[in-house]
Amino acid sequence: MRSGALTAVPQTLSKAQASVLTISQAIPVDGYATVLISLDISKMENTPDNLLKQLLKHSCVRKVQLDAIA
Repeated sequence: MRSGALTAVPQTLSKAQASVLTISQAIPVDGYATVLISLDISKMENTPDNLLKQLLKHSCVRKVQLDAIA
């Protein structure tokens, strides 16, 4: 994983008005790391699906998965 690869992800989340609660990153393997981000999306004007599509546009993002909405 290149240095600073995840810089664009928090910027995208901020633009979408999604507040980051926690970030957890595993050790990179073969240039990729698993990153778990917990979000508060209560103030988002857009849908969670649209946010996932925006995140997938970044070259550093290989897969996005929504686990739960409470």
